[in-house]
Amino acid sequence: MRPLADSPWDYTLYELPDGGLLLLVVCGSVGIYEVERRLTLAEEACYREQGAPFLAWLAKDVRMKG
Repeated sequence: MRPLADSPWDYTLYELPDGGLLLLVVCGSVGIYEVERRLTLAEEACYREQGAPFLAWLAKDVRMKG
């Protein structure tokens, strides 16, 4: 996996060997853990258009949904 974008204590975006994108989101307060989420094609398109602001929004959405 190749890192593409990183916001410390928030998220890291990786490019997978098959070309897909994987978002690792830092979650928790007392206990810290990561949630992995493979981006859909629509989310990949949004990331390519909007960049880091979209990733920040998506990371927040992942945290809210648990």
